[in-house]
Amino acid sequence: MKIKDLVKVFRGSSPRPIIDYLTNSWYRRLKISDFSIWDKFVYDTKEFIKPEWLKNTRYVKKWTLILTNSATPWVPVFLWEDMCLHDWFLYFENLDDSVLDIEYLYCWFLINRLNIINLANGSVFKNLKKEIVENLEIDLPSLNIQQKIVWVFNKINNKIILNNQINHNLQNYIDSIFNKRFVEYSYPDSDWELKESELWMIPINWNITTFDSIMKFSNWYWFNTEDMSDEEINNSYKIFKMWNIKTEWRIDKSKTKSWILKDKCIWLEKFISKKWDILMCMTDMKASVSPLLWHTALIDRDGEFIINQRVWIVRAYDEIWYPFVYTMTNNQQFLERIRSKANSWVQVNLSTKGICETKLVLPTKDLIDKFNFVTEPIYEKMFNNDNENESLSTIRDTLLPKLMNWEINLDNVTI
Repeated sequence: MKIKDLVKVFRGSSPRPIIDYLTNSWYRRLKISDFSIWDKFVYDTKEFIKPEWLKNTRYVKKWTLILTNSATPWVPVFLWEDMCLHDWFLYFENLDDSVLDIEYLYCWFLINRLNIINLANGSVFKNLKKEIVENLEIDLPSLNIQQKIVWVFNKINNKIILNNQINHNLQNYIDSIFNKRFVEYSYPDSDWELKESELWMIPINWNITTFDSIMKFSNWYWFNTEDMSDEEINNSYKIFKMWNIKTEWRIDKSKTKSWILKDKCIWLEKFISKKWDILMCMTDMKASVSPLLWHTALIDRDGEFIINQRVWIVRAYDEIWYPFVYTMTNNQQFLERIRSKANSWVQVNLSTKGICETKLVLPTKDLIDKFNFVTEPIYEKMFNNDNENESLSTIRDTLLPKLMNWEINLDNVTI
C-alpha cells in the first residue's frame, strides 16, 4: 500500500523573514537541531513564535508523528508538546489505525531512511517532497505483528531513554554542587570572609588566575578529505568535529560523519583523544540561537576520536582534576565572559590568546579536591550509561531491520 492510503501527509509552513517573528516564549518553533536521529520524542525547542504570527505557520498537536524533509531528511520523531512546524517538516494525521500502528510507521521510516533518502533532490540540502513520501510503498504485516515489532523496539529504546534521563539528572546534580560551592559560596560549615577582586567579591583565600595557568591547549589537525571515509571502517578513528559537542555538555557520538584509518595517523598522537580530555568548540555562527561556542565535551575513553578543525583539546595540569574544570567551562557565567572575547564577524571565532588570558576564580586546592572526590564517580556512572547505550543502539540497529524484513518469525511471540 502507499503511505497516502494509510495516513494524510501535510507540510509545515513558516513566516519570513523568520527573525521578525521570533520571541523568548509563547509557541514553540521546532528546528531540526532540537533533536537527533533515534530520538523518539522531541521535548522542547530553542525558538518561539509570537502569537500574532501563529496563523503563518503550522501549529501541530503533541503526540503527532513528524518527518524532516530537508537538510537532514527522513528523520522521524514524535512531538512531546504542541509545536509550530516550518516547511522543513512533514507531519501525519488521520491515520487508518485499523491496519497501521503509528509507532510501526515511525520504525519503518527509521529503517528505510538510507534507502529512500536517495529519492530526495537538492545538491546542497536534500529535500523530500511531500508527493514522494505520499507515494512510497509500504508492505504491512498484520497489526498484531506490527505491535510486536514496536514492543521489541520500545524495550530497547526505552532503556536508552532512561539512561539519558539518569545522566541528565546526574549532570544537574553536579551543576548544583558547583554553583553552591563556587558561585554562591555556600559550603557546609563555612562562613566565608570575602574580599574584592578584579572580577567580583570572592572568599579571602581564593585567587584570580588565567585559564592557561591550569590548562594546556592542543590545536586540531586539518585532515585531507581524500583520506576520510563517510562510513565506519575497521581499524579507524572517529573524526571529532564541533557538532559532536552537545550543549547539554556531553558528546553526541551519533553526529560522527567521518572516519580515518589509524595507519594514516601514525604521527598524529597528540590529536588522539584520551579519557578525561576536554574538547572545546572554537567557532560558531553569530546569530546562533543555541551557541556551541566555548562549550566543551568530556571524553569517556581512550583512543576513540581524532580531533578535526575548530575543536581544541584542553588538558588540565595534574594538580587540577578534570571534573572541576569541565563543570566550570560549561557554567553559564563563565561561558558569557569567554564569549565576550570572541570576534564579531558573521562566523564568530575564539583565539588561543583570548582564551588563555581569560580570568577565572580559583578556589583552594582542598575545595577542588573535595568537589572532584564527589563528582568523579558520578561522571564514571554517566560514562557507563553512555557505553551501555552504545551497545543497546547496536543491538537495536541490527535487530530492527531483521524484524521489519520478516527475517525473524514473531507469530508465536506473546507480549
